[in-house]
Amino acid sequence: MSSLKRTQDKLVRTIRQQSTKIVAQRKKERQAEKENAITWSSVGHRFESFLDLLLDFADENMFNDVQVQDEINTAIATGYDTLSTVIPYTLMLIGTYPEVQEKLYEEIISVVGPEDDVNKYHELPYLDAVFKESVRLYPPVPFISRDCNEELQLKNYKLPAGYHCTIGIWAIQRLPIWSPDAEQFRPERWLHPESLPKSPGAYCSFSLGKRNCLGKFFSIMFTKTVLAHAVRRFHITSNIHELKFKFEILMKPIVKDRLTLELR
Repeated sequence: MSSLKRTQDKLVRTIRQQSTKIVAQRKKERQAEKENAITWSSVGHRFESFLDLLLDFADENMFNDVQVQDEINTAIATGYDTLSTVIPYTLMLIGTYPEVQEKLYEEIISVVGPEDDVNKYHELPYLDAVFKESVRLYPPVPFISRDCNEELQLKNYKLPAGYHCTIGIWAIQRLPIWSPDAEQFRPERWLHPESLPKSPGAYCSFSLGKRNCLGKFFSIMFTKTVLAHAVRRFHITSNIHELKFKFEILMKPIVKDRLTLELR
């Protein structure tokens, strides 16, 4: 009966309407592919999106339409929530460190150019370093949970089988193994792989193993695209050190993001 609930219902309907269109469109495309007898062996390996995999399960009666729809809704909601957390924090870091912003701007202008050639976005190593360093210091999900299927002996502790564990990504990515300046925002560390921690589990912003982030590569591509556009067009001013955070599954600021954009 509250206005908040009416707002929530409206937003949920928006998400479901979009996902319904996406699923319906892909079903039509898959049907057309079958009718045209496209043989993927003749054009190489077929790339299957997450939705394609779900629809394959549906074709085999492993998923019904409602389950497919629910999975897509989850992917849309979680993808939006994490990206809307990562992008502001990264922009605030860029605005906090003018020398990083200037170096990033020069790389984008020299590589991408005025024509905004998106095909060259993969040729921006410093942008990649800025993104990695941002999610190292400010992972959108600071804690994850796992069940111990078997007994695990750590250096100083033993985790019994059947126990539930909480893993602190925020703490892991600020350990001294990252160097004495682990608490500092220094994208340059990613340009010298030999200086990074040797442990494959040291960088786990997207989790690790079979349960890692489903949208990892999409989020990297999307965030870097937004950052490249923002830095090309705006001079960014901020101070991320003024922020205080709270944990609500995602890491959220207690106060509003302090971010100023001025056209270049």
